[in-house]
Amino acid sequence: MKELSFETEFNSRIQSGFPLIGIRTKEVDRVTRYLRSLTEKLNQSLKTANLPPEKKFLKEQGFYFYVWDAVNGWVPFGGQPVPNTDKNPDLALSWITKTAEGAQQDPRRMSSLPGIYIAQNIHMFDIITHQLPYRVQLYREVYEHGKKFNKHLFIVGDFEKLPNELAPYVVMMEFKLPDREQIRTYLKTYTTGLGLSFKDQELKEASTAAAGMTMLEVESALCVSVVESKGTKIDTEIIFGEKAKVVKKSGLLEHIPTDLDMERDVGGLENLKGWTKRVAKSFHNRESADKYKLPVPKGVLVTGCPGTGKTLFAKCVANLFGVPLFKLDMGKLFGGIVGQSERATRDVISLAEAMSPCVLLVDEIEKAMAGMGSSDKSDSGVTARMIGSFLSWMSDKTTPVYIVATANNVTSLPPEMLRKGRFDEVWFLDLPGVEQREQTLSIHIRNKDRDMKKYSAKDISKLAALADGFTGAELEDVVKQAMFHAFYEDREFTVADLERAIKGSTPLKDIKPEEIEAIRKWARDTRARPANALHEAKVTSKSKKGEEASRGIYWTK
Repeated sequence: MKELSFETEFNSRIQSGFPLIGIRTKEVDRVTRYLRSLTEKLNQSLKTANLPPEKKFLKEQGFYFYVWDAVNGWVPFGGQPVPNTDKNPDLALSWITKTAEGAQQDPRRMSSLPGIYIAQNIHMFDIITHQLPYRVQLYREVYEHGKKFNKHLFIVGDFEKLPNELAPYVVMMEFKLPDREQIRTYLKTYTTGLGLSFKDQELKEASTAAAGMTMLEVESALCVSVVESKGTKIDTEIIFGEKAKVVKKSGLLEHIPTDLDMERDVGGLENLKGWTKRVAKSFHNRESADKYKLPVPKGVLVTGCPGTGKTLFAKCVANLFGVPLFKLDMGKLFGGIVGQSERATRDVISLAEAMSPCVLLVDEIEKAMAGMGSSDKSDSGVTARMIGSFLSWMSDKTTPVYIVATANNVTSLPPEMLRKGRFDEVWFLDLPGVEQREQTLSIHIRNKDRDMKKYSAKDISKLAALADGFTGAELEDVVKQAMFHAFYEDREFTVADLERAIKGSTPLKDIKPEEIEAIRKWARDTRARPANALHEAKVTSKSKKGEEASRGIYWTK
């Protein structure tokens, strides 16, 4: 389905005669300014439009433009506030429906003229529940009156939902956060007004850094950047730092700084690394990929034993793609107020798309999905609706938001999560083989700023063989325990310390063998793609061995 632009939809709603229109937004003032400019353009077009006789007055005067707020009441554009319409929303709504004698024949004799009416944050008065029935009736009267006399009331604000009794009368319009081109234009206009001049490339980079912010937040971040640089440049790092604060304030996403490198910081996972590099090329070169008719990469589900590097991989992906990494905690989407959870889901999707291109990490996704099946009994279906919306977005999205979802126990995920179209691929991170353990041990020792020349290949191989069944996280802990022991004795840690730490540790594989084996069995049975290129395979069946070898799959028994 083709998505209409806001301007096209506005003109369509007005010309179709919709009396009540809702716009859910945090940018009330920007919406009001934009609606004003669209009204002016509409009025210009009406002068040459072929209208029926009863609409001829619109050719002469067009639509009037009024704005209401709780302090000033109704104020026509360029005029004085209308008396007795301030503070009280009931009087404000009643005023729209007032007519003077003879108004039926001449609309110009009405107290309130045919026009566009913007009610800013009027929804906030609806929390007074005992007044709500009366106000709903007023809205219904505005609806009937507006159809007759070409009046269109826009309910503008950051509301959760409209009262159920009012919802059938209101059509909703979506007003998105400013896109990069809108931000770039604003930055140029604003800095020019300050007497500053910046190159188009600087403005372009700054608009990319500011994507996902409201225009007011963009202005605030720009001011900080200009002040810190004394007007010499627009510091994109400062802008992105301000955006990170905005994201954190929203409570929906968390920005995760990362400089991890796929080759330097991850041991093994050759298959997964190679595949991700191919995806990265299409992510970086979207113009060429679009001409090639290659869809925007959707994302990847990385499953496997705990501690095998799933979250680490997500951090490396963001660095490889050269885009910011945001983490979504699905638990934060749940709210106690009716409609709050569904609204939070919509908001996080909008925020992620506005932040694009980016990588979105959904860690341990199975925990959020676990209650999907029984949610109709436990929470009136809220969980199912939320997850349904999220899954639909995953399938339909065309913006460059690359989802990296991790799961320890993938068996608890619903089938609809695993079907083709949600993710580009499902990868399994098994317990590392001996070669992967050698690489991982070397990485963790090197990350402690130790000279690897002091550790022979023979020593590393011996330690890796001794650490059979250890995950990457457990190998990192081995290095930490060896350092604690040596630090206590005021000396450098040695191979002997590492060996002692390995012997003194019990891997999760031995603590919960049934659970770990169940996870590995799922991957074998469902043919999930193995992240490691080669494990020390011990296949019991010749036919099985031939089948798996032909597909390049090797499993550790």
